[in-house]
Amino acid sequence: MDISYSQAVDVVHGTLQNIRKNSCPLTFVYNTYNFFNSFWRNKLKIQGGKEIEREIALVDEGNAGLKNRWADDTHVIKNITKKYTVQWRFAKGNYSYNWPEMDLNNGPERIFDVLKLKYENALREMADAMYLACFLSPTSSSDEDNPHGIFSWLPYGTDDAVGSWNATSGHYNDGSGTTFDVGNISATTYPRWASYYGDTNGDLDDSLLAQIDSATRQLYFEGPEYPEKIAGPANDKFSLYSNNNVIGNLNLLKYKSDDQGGYRLGDHFGKPVMKGMTFKYIDILDTARPYQYGTDPIIGIDHSMIYPVVHSGWDFKIHKPEKDPLNHLILRGYIDTQFAIVGENRRRAGFLLSQQ
Repeated sequence: MDISYSQAVDVVHGTLQNIRKNSCPLTFVYNTYNFFNSFWRNKLKIQGGKEIEREIALVDEGNAGLKNRWADDTHVIKNITKKYTVQWRFAKGNYSYNWPEMDLNNGPERIFDVLKLKYENALREMADAMYLACFLSPTSSSDEDNPHGIFSWLPYGTDDAVGSWNATSGHYNDGSGTTFDVGNISATTYPRWASYYGDTNGDLDDSLLAQIDSATRQLYFEGPEYPEKIAGPANDKFSLYSNNNVIGNLNLLKYKSDDQGGYRLGDHFGKPVMKGMTFKYIDILDTARPYQYGTDPIIGIDHSMIYPVVHSGWDFKIHKPEKDPLNHLILRGYIDTQFAIVGENRRRAGFLLSQQ
């Protein structure tokens, strides 16, 4: 349906009421996108392939050992690698605009650029959808829409477990607790494919510090060490993330441990640091998800082992607008991304601590 004269007048009148020239603020779903921005900067671009294939060595051949010099040599030939695949996923966005509206919103009376607003809002909607998808698992084995996010690769493990490599299976995001073999490799059969998990049981006190200390030590997670006069890189290899409740409690623990805390509030209520790594806030984790990561999660990620992969040429690809088949005054634009989240060595890739 074409825009009527009265509707066009309403558009002009509405835009003239906005005194903020050349700007129309967007409202965002999340408070911070720091993780998404840094995670996406670390993406790997590859060309071709119906799926992403990786191999990992999970068993020994058994040829090495301490033996008498006169003992016979052994030469066992065994297939020590397993192949796993990651499927491509597609994120789609679109926007539409009409010529009369753009013409009415041009010239010296222009309040904001309609096309720019439509385009930026389409990007924002895609980012919101992809941001959440970076964390969660598919809803079932037949789910062809959602990728295997971080909590597919670093799921929760045994209830009440002390931190160890006990997270063998991923959990579908359907609320049922149904599990799957990550990468179609059984971590029960191949224990080196399990990831590190510890149940905090909701204890956000000194015992939590001990668990974080143990996890970071066992996985050799520590911040970079640089000469004092030399700045480190913007994206460190190891990172720690958590939610508002955990980070707030860590700050409070630090404050309470300082006899002079009342005089130095600025030293304690900021971003807590563990072994040179700053805890970064992810507001998505403020929402408890019992069948993905539990409550109050703390995640450590080695960004060289868990990262996005984007099909070359499809990183927020912008298509040339086309006419709406039902309205000759309306043009449609499309934005697409073909991507996947890839985890490599799950034993070394990171850890999850949470209340299960």
